Amino acid sequence: ADCGVDGIIRDEPFFLMHSIKALKNYNVPEQEELASKWFDRLHASVMNIDNKNPDDDVVIDLTGTYTGIIREYAKARLKISSSKAKLVLQRLHEIKSSNECTANADIQQNAYDLTLTCLRDSRQKDASIEAIKMLENMMEAWQSNGASTSVPYPSQQSFVYCLQALSHIGDSDEAIKKADNVLEWLDIIYASDLPPFEMSTDPYDALIYLYASTLAGKAEVLRRVATVVRTLKRRGKKYLQMKPGVKTWSAVLKSCSAVAENTRQDEGREEALAIARETFQHLIDEQHSGNNKLTDDCFFHMMKCVRNLEDNEEKIQSDVIDIFSKARERGLVSASVLKILKLSVPDKLYESIVGSGRLADSWTENVTSKKALYTDGSKGGAGKNARRKGKSTSNSWKNQKAKEDKKITTSQARKERQRERRNKRLP
Repeated sequence: ADCGVDGIIRDEPFFLMHSIKALKNYNVPEQEELASKWFDRLHASVMNIDNKNPDDDVVIDLTGTYTGIIREYAKARLKISSSKAKLVLQRLHEIKSSNECTANADIQQNAYDLTLTCLRDSRQKDASIEAIKMLENMMEAWQSNGASTSVPYPSQQSFVYCLQALSHIGDSDEAIKKADNVLEWLDIIYASDLPPFEMSTDPYDALIYLYASTLAGKAEVLRRVATVVRTLKRRGKKYLQMKPGVKTWSAVLKSCSAVAENTRQDEGREEALAIARETFQHLIDEQHSGNNKLTDDCFFHMMKCVRNLEDNEEKIQSDVIDIFSKARERGLVSASVLKILKLSVPDKLYESIVGSGRLADSWTENVTSKKALYTDGSKGGAGKNARRKGKSTSNSWKNQKAKEDKKITTSQARKERQRERRNKRLP
């Protein structure tokens, strides 16, 4: 279009829409720059009433295009992602409210949720406050049954993203106060006859993680987390999906380890360690009975509880090794689990436990967080190979060995055929 090719109109909306959709990675500066430029041109074109053809019955729907732009900024996690996502959302509202626009657009729940993720990932106080304001507008829309507003109702993830955003607000008192407001809105929804989404523990799990991050080093975290757990247990009697599960108990372990995070104060340490041991044993018992499926985070947070809360060095070593063994048996040795073990025991003992080289595949097969492939915690690099010392080999090494053997056998057979041909040529 910029080269003046016949039949291609530079600012034709459908042409710009498909051009924008072709950009798949905003982390590439050239792609983000083009997306921004083409988006400006697209919006200017559809907002110009002079561009409307009275004989054209085709209605341009920009819902997917605009929401897709927000999604790409959310995926890219750029410094400008939050401001760009807000701009796109603002322009969605402009299209929705304009009588002169040549296009239509629906403002859907995921457009707001994607914008909330951008605000959360910006890790800025102003963005956190803005996220709460967006959630408040969504609550007002739900409470008014959508009357005279284009703002969508909140989703469960809307609450999760807002609570996660509050961990970046800086002031713990302000963060907790705003979290209490979010919790009040959530209670209003759950008490209603027609909630806009199904109940689950996800917002409460996010709340526990918020307490762990904002109240780190304070025994107050235990009191607040206990209140959340009691609420979930009470609601779980009526609604099964509200019963605390693995994610909730993992968050509880995280909160226990946070009691002594960055501090050596004694207040709450003994109580936190007792709660952590009871919670972890409950998780193990529930798995044995087939009622849950543990994650590597459970073992990582429990190992941190021992390191942060236990005073006896010998007890720390023995407990961490025991927890690591349980993780290894379940294929849940993540990079974080491996790192905590390495920090807790002497180097020689560490090597005697994990060996040297590549980790066995069975140790990491169920990991859902960051995975390590080698005993030094890495995924590979210069000088790395699949061989390992001290423990049984992994399937990867077996496959590699089989390929090497096949190559040797093939080479030997080829040399033998060549020798036979040479012998036949001899007189």
